[in-house]
Amino acid sequence: MVLDRADVEIAAVTEYLAELALGDSSPLTCRSYAYDLLRWFRFLWILDVDWTQAAQSEVAVMVGWLRTAPNPQRRRHKAGSPAPGTVNLRTGKPALAAGYARTTINHALSAVSGFYAHHDRFGRGPVINPVPVSPQRRAALAHRSPLEPTPPTRRARSPALRNAFTKPSTRLHLPALRSPSLLVTAAALPHARGLSPARSTAAAPSSPAAPC
Repeated sequence: MVLDRADVEIAAVTEYLAELALGDSSPLTCRSYAYDLLRWFRFLWILDVDWTQAAQSEVAVMVGWLRTAPNPQRRRHKAGSPAPGTVNLRTGKPALAAGYARTTINHALSAVSGFYAHHDRFGRGPVINPVPVSPQRRAALAHRSPLEPTPPTRRARSPALRNAFTKPSTRLHLPALRSPSLLVTAAALPHARGLSPARSTAAAPSSPAAPC
C-alpha cells in the first residue's frame, strides 16, 4: 500500500494495486508500480493538486524533473568506483548515467496511465487521462496474431512525454588493448554471434568500424 503525508493509506492506489495483484502481475511489478505512484502523488502534493484534478501539465512537471534530476541510486560511495556514464575499457560496457533512464521514465508514465485508466472505468478521476497515449500505439498493443508483424507506432502528441529509445545491439566501439589502431566490436567476436572461429571470418566486417 501507499501512504500519504499523514501516514494514511491511499485507498485509490490500494484498489489499483489490488487489481494488479489479482491479475497476471508479479509481486515485483506491483511493488514498482507502488513506488511510481508514490512519486506521482508526491508531485501532486507539492503542486497542491488533487489526483482527480490532475492534467497533462502536472505530468509534464514530473517528466521534466525526471529528465534533469540525479538518481540517488546512481551514487557510488566506494573509492575507485567508475563515474556515472563512463565506459569500462576492458568490457566495453558503459556505466549507468547519473540521471533517470528513459525506460524508468516510460515505466513511471505507464504506472500513472494505468492508475487513471483503472479509475476511469468506474467514473472516477479526471475526464481525460493525464498521460497522453498514442492511438497507433494503443491499436498496436491490442490483441493480434503472433504471426503478424508488429506495426510501427508513434509517440503521443502534445506534449511528447514518452521517451523514444532503441536498445543497442552491440557494445561501444573500443580500441583493442594490444593494438591501439585496431577497433573491434562485439558483433565481430565469435562468441557474440554463436559462431565457431572457422566461420567467424566470413561474418567479420570488411571495413574497420568507425570510432566513437
